[in-house]
Order: sequence, then structure tokens, then C-alpha cells
Amino acid sequence: MAACFVWLQMQRLFYQNFKEYKGSFVDTLLDKEVQTAITMHPIKEPVHQYRINNHFSSMHIKELRQKEIDLHRSIADMNQVLNENVPLDKYGLKPAVNSYVPNLPADVIGWEFVNSKIISSHLNVNPRKGLKSARKDSLDDVVSETMDIINKNSRQKGRSIDFKEVLYGYLNVDPLNGPSFILDILLTYRKHKGKNVNVPVRRHAYLHQSFLKTQFIESPWTSAYDETNGEISSHIFRPLRGGSENGNLDKLHETIHFILPLAGKVKEFQRFMSIYEQICLSRKENAQMHIVLFTKNSAPNEIEDILNIAGKYQKKYGSDQIEVIEADGDFARAKALDLGSKQCAMDDLLFCVDVDIILTREALTRIRLNTVQSTQVYYPIVFSQYDPQVICENVSLDRCKINTLNFTAIMGYWRQFGYGIAAMYRSDLEKVGGYDVSIQGWGKEDVDLFEKFVTSNLTIFRAVDTGMIHAFHAVTCDINLEPSQFQMCVGSKATILASQHQLAQMVLAMGLVDMRTDGRS
Repeated sequence: MAACFVWLQMQRLFYQNFKEYKGSFVDTLLDKEVQTAITMHPIKEPVHQYRINNHFSSMHIKELRQKEIDLHRSIADMNQVLNENVPLDKYGLKPAVNSYVPNLPADVIGWEFVNSKIISSHLNVNPRKGLKSARKDSLDDVVSETMDIINKNSRQKGRSIDFKEVLYGYLNVDPLNGPSFILDILLTYRKHKGKNVNVPVRRHAYLHQSFLKTQFIESPWTSAYDETNGEISSHIFRPLRGGSENGNLDKLHETIHFILPLAGKVKEFQRFMSIYEQICLSRKENAQMHIVLFTKNSAPNEIEDILNIAGKYQKKYGSDQIEVIEADGDFARAKALDLGSKQCAMDDLLFCVDVDIILTREALTRIRLNTVQSTQVYYPIVFSQYDPQVICENVSLDRCKINTLNFTAIMGYWRQFGYGIAAMYRSDLEKVGGYDVSIQGWGKEDVDLFEKFVTSNLTIFRAVDTGMIHAFHAVTCDINLEPSQFQMCVGSKATILASQHQLAQMVLAMGLVDMRTDGRS
């Protein structure tokens, strides 16, 4: 019997992972057995080794941070006992789920309902959604830390409490103080001293996580003294982690190479060039336009109109500012972007754009600052407008006024999963293998390149950019497209029609009309 007990203890201390493939420990790092083990086996893949080391290093940092918070609270308690008049230290406050007091009804922070599978939130148009991995991992971390606190002195007390599941809960995030949780948890109470007892219990847990202190990190922007005129220049860019060799590169005035795939779309091209003139050409911005024109499936008059438009701007501002490259064969965005990029040097900053994008001057600054050679590529999240005919309903398009800078939910949506608009250096593009020119027609080439960047050592910077708006245009999906491309096209076509709220109102109105018609008949 004693030998069996020793064997079980050894099995727990020297943990053997039979649950997951090759000891990946993807889902078991928070398990009690793993947390108390001396060794874990097998861990053979370097990727898993780094991830597991990162996990336990993070756990150690959390423990040290908790000790720091406990010390702050002890100091605050002592100051209160001694009636010391000292400035309030928010890290010395006791945790509370109601620390935030709103001044206006609009400032009230709502609570989201959550269980092990779904989350119901007032923040979503469709309030009920599946619990995504990031939210689930966050909830698991909170529960794991809570159980560690509960069982901190369990051995001395001769009992332990094991976690079973979260039956339901509520959570919100105070942007100044941190997230709060109210959880209904199912536990198992185990008594080891005296008569063994195993009893299932339910408890409400009121939890609050404090945000870390504000941390300041070194900015890539540095101040440099200009000896020629005795002034301090605040726009000298110092590259990060092996960036451009040009240490004095002025990022605010760096040349942007626009690469524009084009096939037909004369009106859209006229609008794009008009905007490009306003923000670049007329202001003498450091920018160059590379237009890749496909002529095979375009009418002769369309090709002539496009060339005339480009020629007008070339004549006015110089042919070195605008380049037209004629491409053979059917339209393929991957081929167009590949051809355009090859006109540029390795250290050139590329901006892959569509003719339907409406730009502001501020977007140019973000393109320059958010793209760092050998370090970071920029994938802006653009605002995509809905169909004006649906937005304006019964109002004619001539009378319907669409405000380009109106970013409300009824006007459009942010393309969280759009990767077609991107800024990068050509050297980084070539480093990951460039665009897959075997991809024909619409779509898929952007996702392919994005995945290449994800698996590289480059950082992908994604952010909402209010200076880039995707103007609405009708989408026609070619039935000859590859099935996956066709499905992407159909999905995009459905998404840009109107907001879910407006579509629901339209369907409801149609249903009411049908009911009235049935009543008359």
C-alpha cells in the first residue's frame, strides 16, 4: 500500500503528459497536477519549450506583482491606523467590483454575461456569441489565480478545494482600474484530516484585477542636435532591431510608393487620382504612383480614358511622379502588386492600395510611422461603406448626402479581416517570398501574404485608420473563380450591403407588408 502511494506521488511530481500530442501542454498548463509538478515530460519541440517557459515566467511575475500589491495594501492599512496624511495610492486600495462611480448615465459600464460556452454582450449587434479562445483563456487564468489564493494554506488546514466549472458569471472592464468578475463557481471541498469528506459546493466569487502601473518605453523618435543651424530636430528616426541602415532617415518625409492594380473602373480611377492630387501631388509630397493596368478584358474606350487621366496628371506634375505599367492576361491582383513592387528598390516603402480607397493626408503619416524596415509591416483596418441606396432608403442618390467621415454603424463597418491594404518595405516583401502570382482573379492573395508575415520574424501592426475609407461599389463574383475565392467574394458581397440592424428592420417591414396583404386577401 505504501509503495502504491509513493508511486502515485512520484507520478504527480514527475508529470507524464499523455493527454496531448508530443507533450505540447496546450490545454493543461493550468491543471493542478502540472502546476505542482517538478518536471514535465515529454517536451521536445523548441516551440513548446519557449511557450511553456514563457508561461511559468509569467506566473512568477504575477506572484511578484501580487506581493507588491500586498505590500502597498499593508502600507495603506498602517497609514490609516496611524492617521498619516499621505497621498492616496490606488494600488493600496482593497479590490472592489464597484470602484468606478459614473457621473452620467452614458458613463455606466455594462456587464457581459458569460458561461463556459457563450458570452452575451450589449456591445455586439448580435448579443449572443461563442466564447472565443482569448476570452476563455483570460477567464481560465482568473479562475486559476483564484484557486491558488483559496488553497494557499490548505495543507496546514488539512483540506483543499478543487475547481470544477464556472456555471455562469458577469464581467466588465473599467478602462482606468481593470476588469471585474462576478462568477458562480462549482467547487469540490475535500477534507483530509480525520474523516475524509468530498462535498460539491457552489460559491459566488467577486474578483477584480488591477491594471499594471503605467510603463514608459523608449520611443524610436529621438532628439538630435543639428550643428549647422543650432536647432534640435525632433523627427530623426532611429530604426528598431536591425531596421534601415540609414540612421538619419526622416520618416515624416519618406517617399511612399503607391502600387495600384487597375482594370476598368474609369470613374473610380478619376476619383482616386483627384484625391491623390489633393493629398500628394499638389502638396509636393514624397510619393510615387505605380499603376498596373490590365487591358485584356477592358473596352478600348475604357483603356483610352484611363491613359488620358494618367497622362493629364503626368503632364501637369511630371512623368517621374506617375508610372503606368501595362500587364498582360486576365486581371490578377497578386500579379499586379508583384509587377508594381519590382519597379521599386529594396529599401523603398510600398503601399498596396485599391482604387476604391479614399485617403486623407493624415493616413500618409501613419503609413510612414507604422512601417519599420526589417521589423514591422502595417495592415490598416479601413472603414468600408455600406450601399448608399440602402442607407438612404427611399431618398434618391442625387439628394442623399453621404458623409465620408461618418464612421457610425449604420454607415459602414471596420474591415477587421481585410488584408488587401498594406504597407511594407520591398526587402521585407521579398524576404517572406512575395505575392503568390499563381493566384488568379479576385481575393486570396492578400490572405496568403498575411500568413507569410505571421510565420516570419516580422511584427504585424494592425490598427483602425480613420484616414482610409473603402467607398461602396457593387460586387460581381465570377462563377469561374476557384471555389474558396468565390466563397470569399460572396461573403464580401453580403457584408457590404447594410448593417445587421438595418437589414433586420427591412426584413421586419417586409413581413408586416406580407401580413397586411394576407389580411386583405
